[in-house]
Amino acid sequence: MRRTVILALVTAFFMITGCEKYNKVDPIYQNGLEEIYPHAKRVEWDYDDGYLTAEFYDNGMEIKIWFDNNGNWLCVKTEMPFSKLPQNIKDAFTNSDYAHWRIDDIDYIQIRKDPTVPDVISYYEFDVEKGEMDREFVIYPDGAIADKPYYGSF
Repeated sequence: MRRTVILALVTAFFMITGCEKYNKVDPIYQNGLEEIYPHAKRVEWDYDDGYLTAEFYDNGMEIKIWFDNNGNWLCVKTEMPFSKLPQNIKDAFTNSDYAHWRIDDIDYIQIRKDPTVPDVISYYEFDVEKGEMDREFVIYPDGAIADKPYYGSF
């Protein structure tokens, strides 16, 4: 019995410390977040593949932002319901080969390769399923459909 209690306590300790979220972060990151989402509330800070990330909800949509070491945002991922997509993106999907596949997830992705340059790459990432098959592809803001690009850890 004593051994079971000790094992339970050790397990609980590792679960709590292993899932630690960061509530206080360096102001450089907080300022970076406030630049693009000044009203973000209940932000959970964490590390993901070496990047500090911020996660929160805005208008019912989950948002995750990756920051570089200088507090510049590198990637913003916003979960999107189909109903909130721009009409041309809905039309591109409806007219695609995947129109009859089940949508598992849609994310609106914005990526800055170089935070010192204002250029942003954006696209809608679709994850769809049909039976045992699944597929990821993107639709760019102009309605073009392409394979999912690779931009590192985002």
